[in-house]
Amino acid sequence: MPREFVQDPVHGCVILEPHEVDIINTRAFQRLRKIKQLQSVHLVYPGASHTRFEHSLGTMHIAGYFAENLLELLVDNGRIKHEERDRYVRLVRLWALLHDVGHGPFSHAFDRAVLQHADTDHEKVGARIMTEDEDLLAIFERTETELGISAQDVAISQADKQVQRKIKPIERALLHVLKGAYNADVTDYLLRDSYHAGTPEYGRVSWQRLYLTSSIQGDKVVLEKRSRPALESFYTSRHQMYSTVYYHRTTRAADRMIEEILARSRASLLKYLENPKRYLDLNEETLLHDLKRRKGRIGQLVQEYIRRTIPWKMAYQDQIRVNEPSIINMMKTEDYANAVQKNISKLCKPEDINIFVDGAYLRENPLTPVADAASVTLFEPKDNTVEEWSATKFFANVYTFWVRVYYHETQEKLEEKITNASKKVFGTVIPGDTTTW
Repeated sequence: MPREFVQDPVHGCVILEPHEVDIINTRAFQRLRKIKQLQSVHLVYPGASHTRFEHSLGTMHIAGYFAENLLELLVDNGRIKHEERDRYVRLVRLWALLHDVGHGPFSHAFDRAVLQHADTDHEKVGARIMTEDEDLLAIFERTETELGISAQDVAISQADKQVQRKIKPIERALLHVLKGAYNADVTDYLLRDSYHAGTPEYGRVSWQRLYLTSSIQGDKVVLEKRSRPALESFYTSRHQMYSTVYYHRTTRAADRMIEEILARSRASLLKYLENPKRYLDLNEETLLHDLKRRKGRIGQLVQEYIRRTIPWKMAYQDQIRVNEPSIINMMKTEDYANAVQKNISKLCKPEDINIFVDGAYLRENPLTPVADAASVTLFEPKDNTVEEWSATKFFANVYTFWVRVYYHETQEKLEEKITNASKKVFGTVIPGDTTTW
């Protein structure tokens, strides 16, 4: 049988095993062709209209490379057999292939505006699809018989940390391939997003060096100290993509618009969660087509979004070092941004203003540098010593992040007042801002 592969603009030939081809051809996976990888970036960078379909293929390709290198060391040391290595590599590739299968239209905006109001997220929805979709279950019945990999084995990658603590230490370690500090998911989207946005210089990362100098110790992955420069370059690329592409000021204004559309449609969208089969009807094309025909504000907002008529304008922006309390608090909790917004509104009285405060708060997004995974154990093989490397400390000494205040275009006459109020609020430290790393 001839070998199956797809030609990818980022990685070249991505080789596929027969069971992977079967999964790719399911309705659940094909739906990802109609969900953009970057929900609104194409409005600023027109080439960035790629989808989660190709990103998932690329993540699988990189994850397989990472897993093979980690596991080969265990084979050489006699800790696992060749057959076990093959099973684990196939398992990790499936984790990566299906890691985004639960995303809704507009991805993280859908999580924030819809799914969190049902006490769920795209990973929990993804796990349901893997274990309840009839087409996927039929494939997993075969993989369980032929490869020793069940639907539950694959879905565990989407489970919460409490559930993942119960799996084998080697599998917990392998989860770093998909969820660790320099994982396959982030690696692919840095390479792919920068390519499509036309900013390849920001996405160049020495990912192969990172993976070739990583090893499994217990239930975690450690990195050799000699690759620290490659690690810091990796995080520099994240910062550059974050500042220039992902959170461009116009993109963030468009994101706000998308969230309003989804929030106003929440009641009808939540019904799609009743069963995975219905959820698979959701994609960006069908959703926009349906909503733009609605009467009232929802239909109007969708028409404006399609025409790129974005009503939010920036009144204030400032660069703040990561180690300053205002940016730390905004990164860690949305409540802080809401408090800042209220303080600005008070200073603008008696006028009622329609504003929103935006910053590095990214709870719904894996790009945040203060995510739990943003630490790495550096290992020195010569003397078996280790030290912890922290992305937050690295950023604190080198980089700044921005805070912004936007107003609705209907309040253009109040722009100066909003700007001055913002300067006053961000020029003072709000009581209780004593957070340190």
